Amino acid sequence: MRLIIDGNNTAYRSNSVMQLTTKTTGENVSAIYGTLAQIKTWVELFKSVTDVVVCWDFGHSQRRLAIYPAYKDKSKMRESQTEEDKQKFQQFIDQMNQLHRFLPNIGVKSVKIEGWEADDLVYGLSSLTTDECILISTDQDYYQLISDRVSVYNPCREKVYAITGVYKSAETEKSGRKMDKSLYFANGDMIVSSFRDDVGYPLMAALSYKILYGDDSDNISGVPDVGEVTAKSLCDMYGSLVGILAARSLIMMSKGGQTWRAKKIFENMHILQRNNLLINLSLVDICTIKDTLMEVFSVPTSVNDKEVKKFFMNKEFVSFMSRYLSWISSFHSLANG
Repeated sequence: MRLIIDGNNTAYRSNSVMQLTTKTTGENVSAIYGTLAQIKTWVELFKSVTDVVVCWDFGHSQRRLAIYPAYKDKSKMRESQTEEDKQKFQQFIDQMNQLHRFLPNIGVKSVKIEGWEADDLVYGLSSLTTDECILISTDQDYYQLISDRVSVYNPCREKVYAITGVYKSAETEKSGRKMDKSLYFANGDMIVSSFRDDVGYPLMAALSYKILYGDDSDNISGVPDVGEVTAKSLCDMYGSLVGILAARSLIMMSKGGQTWRAKKIFENMHILQRNNLLINLSLVDICTIKDTLMEVFSVPTSVNDKEVKKFFMNKEFVSFMSRYLSWISSFHSLANG
């Protein structure tokens, strides 16, 4: 099983939930520490992990910017930032760059390609292998990639979203139905719900929901007046955007309730078309980087204990160093296959 991790998503969450600095220099190491701790947890959490790849943003997608110049535009946010805010953000960027350089030392592959974003790399990698993959991120964009071979793990919810349902580790979850055969977790799988019951719409509507609702984090607006609740309700009722558009006559004749919100969809077809181009990962052309991505899977990995210890000492990761042999053992097992 291959773990393909959205590095920016992981590092951002780590940097947001803790403030860890070195005593000697005052360097912020929150993102580095949290990301390494999470990767170790995931290597041990899932069964039969053969490969771990972390993907990073390296600039914005020029294709998306050409379609929508306001894509990921943070200018308004930057205007309100203080010098301290800007300094903290740069420190965060520096930490991600350090992680990218360091990860191969623990047998974890790290991919960053100029002009490409992490989610595009995750899509490319998962589409170029026939192996089972677990994509790790809290970003719901990845739900559109779920198939009989690809699942998504949301670390905040501690759930695997799969084509057959939603799973948690039997070690931590006691409610639900324990599976006779574990597909995901090393300590057994507990199926806790269907995708629809957990998320609020069927799996086939994962892309449709994002197109309708948009994505605030990427500055992609959705259909006006169609918020999260309405988007989920429509996707659940009609199955997907195809179903919604097929029911246009019925919706336009309806009166009362929230139908006026649904009618907004037909007044904003251009937004649907734009958002499909921006959000639909299957439209990303990976031909120019296909060879680079294929090489990622073939590159052998190893653990460089000397460099790892040096890095941990420099960052004052005392908790990692105090139990180094047990900390690094999972990565040795990963590298040795």
